[in-house]
Amino acid sequence: MKKKMLVKTFLGMSLVLGIVNCAFSADAEIKLNSNDGSTKLIVQDNAAATVFSADSDGNTVINGTAAVAGSGFSVGGSTFVVKNGNVGIGTTGPATLLEVNGAAQFGSGATKSTFTAAGALTLAGALTLAADPAANLQAATKQYVDTVLAEPNACPAGMAYVPGPYPFCIDKYEAYLVSGSVNNGTCTNGSQAEVDANATTAVAGSAAGTTPRVSLNWCAAKKACQNAGKHLLTNSEWFTAANYKGSKWNITAEQSAGVMSCNTASECGGAACTTGASPGCVTQEGVFDMIGNVWEWVDFVMTADPTNGVAQNYITGYDFATGIPTASGVVSPAFGNDYYWAYDGAGAARAVLRGGGSDNVTGNGVFAFYATNALSLVSTAVGFRCGRRK
Repeated sequence: MKKKMLVKTFLGMSLVLGIVNCAFSADAEIKLNSNDGSTKLIVQDNAAATVFSADSDGNTVINGTAAVAGSGFSVGGSTFVVKNGNVGIGTTGPATLLEVNGAAQFGSGATKSTFTAAGALTLAGALTLAADPAANLQAATKQYVDTVLAEPNACPAGMAYVPGPYPFCIDKYEAYLVSGSVNNGTCTNGSQAEVDANATTAVAGSAAGTTPRVSLNWCAAKKACQNAGKHLLTNSEWFTAANYKGSKWNITAEQSAGVMSCNTASECGGAACTTGASPGCVTQEGVFDMIGNVWEWVDFVMTADPTNGVAQNYITGYDFATGIPTASGVVSPAFGNDYYWAYDGAGAARAVLRGGGSDNVTGNGVFAFYATNALSLVSTAVGFRCGRRK
């Protein structure tokens, strides 16, 4: 015997008549019939408070917690489904803890963040990531995620892959000559016609244990890279590679300092060491000697001050996007105690040297920017490095 609540409908009203003990067959049904949903099944507790109600139009109210003992739960077909512990929106068979078949939005208006159905992630604000200079993040700018593992064999032998919005390959080592000879001919303005006219047949290479090729002017260096199917690194490429992803030297206050053991104090008798001879002087992408050893020509020719008046002095401010100093003054450990040699050409062409040499104990570093040299400079302290665009 079971208790049964008798409900009588009269003029559209549901009346609870009483509780009786009733027996039901195995396939018994309780039917609620009305045209306006007013007929209800009501369950009350012993204080006459309604804990559950359902009307004949399918509306249900639970004044408590609903628990589903089975493995599935759905709302409106495929609109919302909970199945086997997975939540699905727009799908009847979610395969993960949360699966959304379509777009999603967090917030509203101008500050909203969206996931599109095509797979792109759109954020209205900045993406903030925990600083992790020893792993996959650029701790200084938090802009890039290291994708080198996603592109195996991305660069030729002797080169390292530098990811980012404009990925490129860079020679791991300062250039040596695979073959050919250098001709330090006319080099005054840095035009492509002047480079093409240069008689250098040398082909630049990148390998460990070689002596960096020095004593060539800017045009000959650029020609040697072109002869190798590469290009002389641009200033921004050089700085991106040297400054990428929390390299071991102290480049900002955010990153910890480390001992680089670079050739900046005549470690090899005042001359350049062979490439790779300073195993600690390497970026986390595997690029050696970007500090010290020999100064490196970059493809940055100017006929006016690129800094708009920053005085020659120790660097105290920097544009990370362009790799150009923005302020100078008292020696600044936050910028590696690096030095800015200001443009002095008065309209004449000057080319930039980066990194520092073997006899520059101070002033060397990833921020060091040497802008006083004519393109025709030939020096035993000056070499170069090549790159290749992806």
